[in-house]
Amino acid sequence: MNFFLNQEIKKAEQAHNHYAVICRQTDYLQKQAKQRARLMMGKPSMLLSIFAAGAFKGATTSNPKKRRHYALIAFARTAFFKFIT
Repeated sequence: MNFFLNQEIKKAEQAHNHYAVICRQTDYLQKQAKQRARLMMGKPSMLLSIFAAGAFKGATTSNPKKRRHYALIAFARTAFFKFIT
């Protein structure tokens, strides 16, 4: 009986260690993904392309004034969040 108990304790310890490693890897990958997203959104070419896509969408719809306003707000929001982070 003691033999089976020791095996189960070892399995539980291995599972706990595996879980701790996975948690650390998840934290690292999450930080890396956030950093890459910030770098991608901070490029001037990306900001310009977002603005251009919104302006084009606003110019080709039936309600261009509303779409233009939405594109300007989206551009300003993206630029603002880039500068505060």
